[in-house]
Amino acid sequence: MAVFAHVVTFMQFVRAVNPRYSRFRTSSLAPLVAVLNDPAGTTLQVVAEIAGIRGLPDAVYVNKANKYKKALHYLQRMYPVPRAQWVPLYAQRARAVRYTQAAMPLAFNPLGPGMYNQTHRIHPVCQWEGAPNPLSVEDFIYTTAGAVGVVMIHLTSTPNGIYERVDGMRVVDHMKSVLTAIEYRNGGVCALNIGAAPLCPDLQAEFNLCANMLVIEPGARHMGGVHAAFNTFVTGFATIVVMGFDADICVRANLFGTAEHVAGSAVGASSVAPLTTQADVITSRAMLVTVGQVSGVEYGLIQGL
Repeated sequence: MAVFAHVVTFMQFVRAVNPRYSRFRTSSLAPLVAVLNDPAGTTLQVVAEIAGIRGLPDAVYVNKANKYKKALHYLQRMYPVPRAQWVPLYAQRARAVRYTQAAMPLAFNPLGPGMYNQTHRIHPVCQWEGAPNPLSVEDFIYTTAGAVGVVMIHLTSTPNGIYERVDGMRVVDHMKSVLTAIEYRNGGVCALNIGAAPLCPDLQAEFNLCANMLVIEPGARHMGGVHAAFNTFVTGFATIVVMGFDADICVRANLFGTAEHVAGSAVGASSVAPLTTQADVITSRAMLVTVGQVSGVEYGLIQGL
């Protein structure tokens, strides 16, 4: 194969997180870069080098693959590495958690004022199927065969906690990485907002590149399921990725339900359908913005509680 045509852009992504790349010592990426600059380099060599980088620890990012995640995802898209051979790029707290779609219980009525009711729990949460070979949210989006959509909850303003670092990356940068993956797969993005603009400025550029549908939430409601257009959106995908603010209130309500009722129904007779009854759902600690605790009672087994 010829020298990688996009090596300059790849190196820009590398230097964005490591401005001193190979300036004082040989970088862990040096063997990979050598393959990319070798006219005889092969996809198998590229995949092997990325797998090796994933096994190298990093004091800030957990492993080197997570540190250079943006660059390596770009490389696997553009080299190109066949989807079946993509190397998962993840770190512990950024692992994806999957909620398999569950049936809506009859007369489901989560009791207030809390957002969660153990008696009427939708279904158990599990760590990613296939552990000890977990995936990040982006890994799943890039490699799954099914259609994937994203619901972004209440990220209209710049919420407290969006710049918190999870496995060395800011939460907002994890979100940007997900939107880039969705754009690549031609997936859809729905912004459930409570303001005049769909998203905070940090996320607007990546959002604009995706197919999207905007839902404006009226009043003090938490759940997007009060909108027919929202329900049409989420049920149109095999899997919905959820990220947003606040993880222990608004996101939790949309995932598991709260005491909000379908228009025209008697109070206590019918609750708005939670996302986990409408599609398979994936999220991770890296996508959950909060200044509070991400509760294991609601979310189950999720890394980084």
